[in-house]
Amino acid sequence: MPFILKTGDITRQKTQAIVNAANSALRQGGGVCGAIFKAAGEEKLRETCEKIGSCPTGRAVITPGFDLDAEYIIHTPGPVWEGGGKNEENLLYLSYQNSLALAHEYGVKSISFPLISSGIYGYPPREALQVARRAIVDSPFGQDMDIYLVLHDRSWVILPDERQRDIIGYLEEKSTRPPRYEGALRTGESKEGLGDAAPRQRRLKSTRPAKRESNADFAEDCCCFMREEPSPAPPNITPTAKKTGKKTTLREILSSAEETFSQMLLRIIDEKGYTDSEVYKKANVDRRLFSKIRTNPDYSPSKSTVISFAIALELDGEMTGELLAKAGYALSPSAKADLIVSFFIERGNYDIFELNETLFAFDCNPL
Repeated sequence: MPFILKTGDITRQKTQAIVNAANSALRQGGGVCGAIFKAAGEEKLRETCEKIGSCPTGRAVITPGFDLDAEYIIHTPGPVWEGGGKNEENLLYLSYQNSLALAHEYGVKSISFPLISSGIYGYPPREALQVARRAIVDSPFGQDMDIYLVLHDRSWVILPDERQRDIIGYLEEKSTRPPRYEGALRTGESKEGLGDAAPRQRRLKSTRPAKRESNADFAEDCCCFMREEPSPAPPNITPTAKKTGKKTTLREILSSAEETFSQMLLRIIDEKGYTDSEVYKKANVDRRLFSKIRTNPDYSPSKSTVISFAIALELDGEMTGELLAKAGYALSPSAKADLIVSFFIERGNYDIFELNETLFAFDCNPL
């Protein structure tokens, strides 16, 4: 059940279903609801919704996607925010849960949600995101779905102030190249509230060569786990061959090789006494992907997949480095995403969803 944060227009998602933040009358409204009606074909969708009639807050109904790329539209009315004392949290939780249950009933394998109730209904984005995450992770119906939470932009992920300041300070201390923090600052937020991070940022920006803005190398600042080239490993030459001068065949070299990534991963799982389902759920990894790893000793994973398992297994920095090395990777001190991962590991925070929210807020791809 990969649960992935992304930005974009929900009407353009190519998932099998998209979710409409509807009103209880199932009428065309503003915001996400209005955009979905327009993209799907206003008249066709309106006629279908009129036949259904209505939908209570927290429940869900389904219609065809009509002119959308999505096969289905799942309509769920979220609660209007009234300060938090009118059962809003439970109703919002039910909106996600019932949408996933309905998607499962129709055999949906991929689904895109908006951040329900966070628009004109006024639900605070930070709290709305936490409810969405909890409801999606708790659902028994999303285990075989790819689930996307599509946000208007990254500023909707608002990190707790203390975590944001701690990470900015950590990046200042550890980074070997000028960091960029704009993605973690909310609109209208004062940079002076971040200690000396913002002044230093301004000094660094003023000394950065102008051509960096258009240079492809500048993409490394985002460090979004997109560069997956394995580091070359030294040949495994046996001591006997070195000392005696005997020729070593390729078969002999391969037979003396250490355990592979898959073998090491499965060994650690067994040593820690975890079940497979506990691990791939905590890693936010698809069950089908885990099955490939289990059945293929020579499976070659992406860097983000290795890190996801390291987080799920709560490995320390040294063990994380060893697991990465098995797949030909390493955490780089010049990569912002890698530094954020190191920050979480050093502090013993192995909540992959908090890590992904933080990566997302700092303009890096989530795991």
